[in-house]
Amino acid sequence: MSVEVLKYVPATALRRYRTKLKPMRAEMRRELDRLLEGIGVMRGSREILPSRRANTTFELECNALRYSCSFSCFADGRLAELFLQNHKAGSQADANARDSAVAASLALQFGCPIETLRNGTASTPLGCALDLIATFKDKDHA
Repeated sequence: MSVEVLKYVPATALRRYRTKLKPMRAEMRRELDRLLEGIGVMRGSREILPSRRANTTFELECNALRYSCSFSCFADGRLAELFLQNHKAGSQADANARDSAVAASLALQFGCPIETLRNGTASTPLGCALDLIATFKDKDHA
């Protein structure tokens, strides 16, 4: 259905459509959980970070581009989130860096080990940042 066609659909029809979809989505979610549980896959839960937390910021260079990275950790010392941005705000490199950092942060909060992310992103700005963070963390524990 195109956007132009939606302009002419009455609002009451859209409300009826939405109310029919809501129970269907909940039912589909329950069915998906049941199927995943049947094959031994459990949906993870996200570890929520405190509102206020310490962070560390550093600069790095990867593929001749400069980046700024900030990261914070859970109370037990595991990496919890990172923010990555390029020195050219609004560029495609900046958008890619920010998006990859958000995806990595969510993966970390759902329990993904940092080694898994490091192996999969070795030659990217995210990989460079994760390598430096691991180096910082190793120095802290030494």
